[in-house]
Amino acid sequence: MTMVKARTSQDDIEDLVDFYQRWPDLRTTAMILSRDGRLDPKERTILQWMVRVVDRVGPVDLT
Repeated sequence: MTMVKARTSQDDIEDLVDFYQRWPDLRTTAMILSRDGRLDPKERTILQWMVRVVDRVGPVDLT
């Protein structure tokens, strides 16, 4: 019998596939950070561009 570990938001990201599978939740967090005033304008721009790049990644890109 295979045991599946239940994930919580505090779990460390294990690898690229794990990151990709979590991207919808991680994206939400990144967008909140980019809008809440904690980042300076340059950091905000960098984070927004990072989101745009990761949004372009698909399952084919992980092989």
